[in-house]
Amino acid sequence: MINFLVIGAQKSGTTSLHEYLKAHPKIIMPKAKELDFFSSDKNYKKGIEFYHSFFAKNHEQDFLRGEASPQYMYKEGIAERIYKYNPKMKLIMCIRNPLDRAISHFNMNRRKKIEKRGIEQAFNEELAVIESQEYDPEFSYFRLGEYGRILQ
Repeated sequence: MINFLVIGAQKSGTTSLHEYLKAHPKIIMPKAKELDFFSSDKNYKKGIEFYHSFFAKNHEQDFLRGEASPQYMYKEGIAERIYKYNPKMKLIMCIRNPLDRAISHFNMNRRKKIEKRGIEQAFNEELAVIESQEYDPEFSYFRLGEYGRILQ
């Protein structure tokens, strides 16, 4: 049984936390971050045995098992899946100042060469449609930092 999940805003330190936890001698983390088991219908349909296959087979009781997938805080229906799997699951949420997070997200997209606009244009265009239900998470610089709305 997995004991905890690291969820959190993109560009808020989940990768660092995953690595720190993975180094702890009493914590079992998968080698890869972002298994996306609960957020991917394709992965979720593969079942619990598929999910557990990513974790070392150490059966000692005093070991904690966890994983880090930031996407778990963004999609509808994820909380229900997690609760169904383990009603006592502990959630560790990493957040960051929303504006710093948005700028880091923008810079990451520029490095990946998927963002062609300047920062002012990108942010102004998002602000113009921020209330829209139709948005692309890849370019949602502000919506992904609306922690109150997301947690609700």
